[in-house]
Amino acid sequence: VEALFGQPMKEIFNKLNSLHEFHNILNRYEKFYIYGAGKRGNILEQYMKFENKKTYGYIVSSEFYNAAEKEYLLSDIEPDEDTLIIVTPTDYEIYASLHNWGRGNYVSLADRIYICLEEYVNAHKNL
Repeated sequence: VEALFGQPMKEIFNKLNSLHEFHNILNRYEKFYIYGAGKRGNILEQYMKFENKKTYGYIVSSEFYNAAEKEYLLSDIEPDEDTLIIVTPTDYEIYASLHNWGRGNYVSLADRIYICLEEYVNAHKNL
């Protein structure tokens, strides 16, 4: 992958590996966008609601874009220092485009974090 994008993978992915890291970074930002409107994106949005963190919508690729839903193209976003994009797909090209875009803060989450978030969301739905 490094040969394809010319950047170290760790730098491209900005991956968080623990819930502690995730909570620390959530407390550093005020505005959140979720890149990807699939299963992981939906779980993440529900979790953010439980944690009283406002998500401004989903960033999606042009082939999935639906203006009627809370969806945006990356080119529609004007991030500032208080904005964090949480990337849910595992598509290398998305990370490279975000890295090269250079206009926002973004992170990805390790698979084990999504497992914990899904369990948390499911448990709180039943309360």
